[in-house]
Amino acid sequence: MRELSVLPGLALILLSARLGGELCARLGLPSVFGELPAGFLLGPAGLGWLHPGEELRAAALLGVLLLMFLTGLETDPQDLRETGRGALMAALGGVLLPFISALALGLLAGLSWHEGLFLGAALTATSVGLSVRTLRDLGCAQSRVGMTILGAAVMDDILAMGLLAIVTGLVGLGQPLPSLLRMVGFLVFSFGIGRWLLPPIARWIARRYPNEGGLALVVALVMGMSWAAAAWGGVAAITGAYLTGLWIARTPLREHIPQGVQALGYGLLIPIFFVAVGLEAQPPDRGMLSLFGMALFLLAVLSKWLGSGFGAWLGGLTPREAIQTGAGMVSRGEVALVIATLGRQIGILGPGLYTDILLMTMLTTVLTPLLLRLTFLKRPWPFSLRIRTPWAPASHGMGEDAVRLQASRR
Repeated sequence: MRELSVLPGLALILLSARLGGELCARLGLPSVFGELPAGFLLGPAGLGWLHPGEELRAAALLGVLLLMFLTGLETDPQDLRETGRGALMAALGGVLLPFISALALGLLAGLSWHEGLFLGAALTATSVGLSVRTLRDLGCAQSRVGMTILGAAVMDDILAMGLLAIVTGLVGLGQPLPSLLRMVGFLVFSFGIGRWLLPPIARWIARRYPNEGGLALVVALVMGMSWAAAAWGGVAAITGAYLTGLWIARTPLREHIPQGVQALGYGLLIPIFFVAVGLEAQPPDRGMLSLFGMALFLLAVLSKWLGSGFGAWLGGLTPREAIQTGAGMVSRGEVALVIATLGRQIGILGPGLYTDILLMTMLTTVLTPLLLRLTFLKRPWPFSLRIRTPWAPASHGMGEDAVRLQASRR
């Protein structure tokens, strides 16, 4: 039976994810360091034992949706509001600098304007799922940096989709204004759902199923809002999952549901997602990464890191916090793949450029946990930056550099 044929693969994925995660835990590393390489090893880029199929992609999608839902559930709206300026500036810097620099690189390399526009659009959006998992493993998901990365990732996803709408309009593939109106309409719709509809539903579930019995209903809500985000709003589905968690966190259901969702997510679906990311890696069809591909990868890392980091510093974060924020924004993901696939389907991106974008996406995905780990090391830095923006807070929410500076003055 075809249904049974997927079971050995799923068993191998779960076993390899658990073994890799345990090994990394013993080495003091986030477990995702073991789950991603497991996918590379088992997939087409490695031994070739497993190949991503529709069933696996569906399970992986549900895994990342639950991860983002849990992140929203644990997010304090007050903390998110306090990082609003930093998140907005980080998102703006992390979209504008990669787009402009990638467009310039493409034009210098002899690409057409249309190719350069799609190349720039593919470098804008951040894949926050991997950063969130790494921050959770490091115990920093609820820090000011973690909140800034979350807020910036949600904002730059919206900015990236708006930019894609403009790009497709410029190349004659659609009208940018309707796409932008869709996004705004969905955000207004989600606010109304979260403000007036979800609270009574959540209270009913909490009363009717006080002990984890409402898990299926909550997962259904997450899936419904995620679908609405993609189908109606034109943004990534993970945005809908995150917003659902953010709204449910303000209801009595917040005390009843996390344990069941965590068991389902971290025990089964979230490891499948990270192994599936590695399985999507394909052997390059040109033998090795091209010179342009290597330049694109370096540009993708530096432009997002510098753009988001500088924006976060302008938004009031300390230099170290800004560097950590930039590192957490480096990873690209599903939005970059969607943009690249769209460009390939309509004939703007050739197979070589398409492969370069895919490899850039995979390499930044692998690099981001390492960058986060390095920037969060608990050791004195070899240098100390004391530059502060005029609106940086003097005491509340200070970073480590500011705390040490204030202590030295006493």
